[in-house]
Amino acid sequence: MSNPLIQCRQLSVEQQSSPILNDINLEVFSGQSLAIVGPNGAGKTTLLRSLAGLIPHARGEINIRGKNILNISPKTLSEFLSYLPQNPTCAWDFTVRDFGELSMHPDLFEHWISRFKLNGKLGSPLSQLSGGERKSVHLSLAFSVLGNPLQKILLLDEPTAALDHDRALLVALAIKEFTEAGAAVLCTTHDLPLAQSCKEILVLDAGRVIKKGSPNDILTADLIKLIGNK
Repeated sequence: MSNPLIQCRQLSVEQQSSPILNDINLEVFSGQSLAIVGPNGAGKTTLLRSLAGLIPHARGEINIRGKNILNISPKTLSEFLSYLPQNPTCAWDFTVRDFGELSMHPDLFEHWISRFKLNGKLGSPLSQLSGGERKSVHLSLAFSVLGNPLQKILLLDEPTAALDHDRALLVALAIKEFTEAGAAVLCTTHDLPLAQSCKEILVLDAGRVIKKGSPNDILTADLIKLIGNK
């Protein structure tokens, strides 16, 4: 098997002396999609932010593409890793078209805008879009900014939140296409169909890994309740 794109050992995070993550050990390889599920407060977002290098006080070891994340500059990391928070914002009221210029690959941004059925909104300011439309614009940026997905890493926090059913299905399809092209995609989610569409599911509760495996192995009745526990 090839080397993992993401590897963490004994990853732990505390906030005000309270544990948020406890000794997380994880490997994610090229071509894998991993849904991270669990109740609110389980540590899902903290895990994604730690893997993105956004929590400097995290303890343990995080290796990204074989290198300790502490030894990778933010600029270099941004060339092969993209992180999208659950509620992304933009400080400037760009039009959708101008927002796409933030991507190194604006042509790919417009491709994803088309996929998310927002072609008619290219000239619209972000402030005039609905919440689901703005989320789709940010998703288009996240999917485009990495260019060729091979050996790239995409971290998505609740990517289908605020989306209608059709756009949520498009997210699941986009994740499938990305992994088939050689990327690793990790997403936190309360969306059961999205979790089922991923190759593996990681269940977190109280900052600990409860179980990890394929959807067929993971989605018992109890765990379905856990995913839906918002």
